[in-house]
Amino acid sequence: MSWALIRRLVWPGDVFLAWLQLIFEGKRLLAAICGIIFVVLSTLFQLAVYRALFEGVVAPYRFLKADIVLYSPDHLNIAQTTSFREERLAMVYANPAVESTARVTLDFGFWTHPTLKKRVDGIILAVDPSEDPFLPSMMADHLEDLRVQDAVLYDSAAEARFGPITELKKSHDPFYGYLNGARVRVGRDFKIGSSFLCSGTFVTSLLNLRRFATYKTDGKITLGLVRLKPGSDAKAVAAQIAATLPSDVKCTTFDQFIENEITYCRTFTPVGYVVPVSLIVSLIVGMVVIYQILFTNVADHLREYATLKAMGFSHRDLAAVVMQQGFILSLLGFPPGLVVSLLLMKFSRFITGMPFNVSIPQILLAMILTMAICFAAGYLALQKLKQADPADVFA
Repeated sequence: MSWALIRRLVWPGDVFLAWLQLIFEGKRLLAAICGIIFVVLSTLFQLAVYRALFEGVVAPYRFLKADIVLYSPDHLNIAQTTSFREERLAMVYANPAVESTARVTLDFGFWTHPTLKKRVDGIILAVDPSEDPFLPSMMADHLEDLRVQDAVLYDSAAEARFGPITELKKSHDPFYGYLNGARVRVGRDFKIGSSFLCSGTFVTSLLNLRRFATYKTDGKITLGLVRLKPGSDAKAVAAQIAATLPSDVKCTTFDQFIENEITYCRTFTPVGYVVPVSLIVSLIVGMVVIYQILFTNVADHLREYATLKAMGFSHRDLAAVVMQQGFILSLLGFPPGLVVSLLLMKFSRFITGMPFNVSIPQILLAMILTMAICFAAGYLALQKLKQADPADVFA
């Protein structure tokens, strides 16, 4: 396809003719728009799923205040982790750039609602309130609750799976449930949401965790949070600390730690492959639908195209009309597809508690992909246009 045809494609001279052909068959136009809506919906929703799946895995880490993280070499993700000796964390103070540290222990637990009597899996994140482990904008004001014996904070964004807690807390204060079979007092809430690894998150203190941990936690932690003095280079300091630590613990920047975990889940879990493949399949299906509609439209108006050729229109002129029809369809179908996608994401957030959202770049990507498949479908339909022969009309 020449650049001249591409220029004709975006030049408005033939747009009116392309539009008249599209609206000539109202049902066919409606079917084409529905096909575009399907493409936009499947593209945006699967992009949102892909983002939510991996963002949900690391969402509990977003509450933590750290520049550098220490963790076990056997750590895979938040649900598949091992601990290391907490004395390793004390070793980082040998570096003058270190300002403070905090200990974090992760465990996998089962929550039992006192009225529903059903067990739901969840991540238990345990900290020492005196070490100020949370960002001020997150859960820093919840630390006093963790000093209460047997207290846990709950993820209200995962109530769809945990069962009603917020409403029951209003009429039952204190409100008690069961975590790994141990009776716990439910404190204030926070919002993280579910992920494909667990239904939600509970936060408690290291001291309280000893009562219902699934393994012996004395002297061991899962993560060591390191905060640096202002102006310190986290990457350089992490490299310096890593050089002084034994082989049973690893050290990296906080951002790199999160990126490593996302990369692991994207690479070594089936979800990392299923979603991109399903996205490609949906794009192919959408392209075939649009192609069939444009092909049929060309076939039904083949005599008219032949007549236009006899009047002096070149094949390039008529090809621009067909390609413009594809772009018009993409412009007509994208806005309603976007609206339907956003409504579906909102409903999915409510049902699952997972962070289904799309960013502006993802919306732009979906628009580009939609236009691309319409462009490809129009290009394929041009093969039928070559059969438009003026000799057949006037024979």
